[in-house]
Amino acid sequence: MIIEAQCDSLLLVAANYSKSIITLKRQLNEANRANSELKETAKEREAPGLKITFIAFIVGVAAGIVLTNLIRKIWQKVF
Repeated sequence: MIIEAQCDSLLLVAANYSKSIITLKRQLNEANRANSELKETAKEREAPGLKITFIAFIVGVAAGIVLTNLIRKIWQKVF
């Protein structure tokens, strides 16, 4: 940024604006960095996919079959 001024007060205003621009750019970079980190952690915490849901369903069905067979065998011994 190049500023030419003849008045001292105008130079001070321009210097203040220059400092403000530098500060705002730094804050914007930090915010962008934090936003990208949040996106990365959000991707890591995504809900389980269809594959995991299918596996859980199959395990549940298998557990139900095993328990049903065990209960039948136990009741056959009782009666």
